[in-house]
Amino acid sequence: MSESWRANGRWRLTRLRSMAAVCFCGCGKKVKLPRRAFNSTGALVRVQLEAWGESRELLEGVGLWRSELASFVATGEEMEADLKSISHGGPVTLRHPQKQMTQWLLRSREMLLELDAGETAGIVSGFAAEDELAEPEPEPRPEVAPDARAARRAEIEAIRQSYEADPEDNTCPHCGAEFGDQGSYLAHVASEHG
Repeated sequence: MSESWRANGRWRLTRLRSMAAVCFCGCGKKVKLPRRAFNSTGALVRVQLEAWGESRELLEGVGLWRSELASFVATGEEMEADLKSISHGGPVTLRHPQKQMTQWLLRSREMLLELDAGETAGIVSGFAAEDELAEPEPEPRPEVAPDARAARRAEIEAIRQSYEADPEDNTCPHCGAEFGDQGSYLAHVASEHG
């Protein structure tokens, strides 16, 4: 590698670092690196909301602008407001998690493409079911037979009682030393007589 290549490489890196993205809302504010991902997502949400704004009058005219669709678009507006606040330097707090934003963007794009193709069935039927995020069902705990639980508890109790045995049971037969519990006795036998 030549010195000039390294110099060029360094210049390029310095040049890229100094460039900042511009806020998606159009205010002209520069968005620095840690917040650029939020700014990019905000730009995607904004494009979708603009398309819904253009389609609203048409949908109202044919009776397809229902409360479910209005709620769906309102969720997008909340996402846009959160992302705009973050891009402007506000706290990084989101009312809707990133996974829900991604699902909203995908569903919105799908519905808008259907609308552009003249298909409204996807918007009319089953909208409410897809709008709600389906929480995964927790995995059931493994079934343990009651007899197995009772046997395990009895085993644990026997172990506990063996550690709390009478001092005469915890007396070393080699040297006659007495211990308060079996653990101390076993440690003594292992270290002194083992």
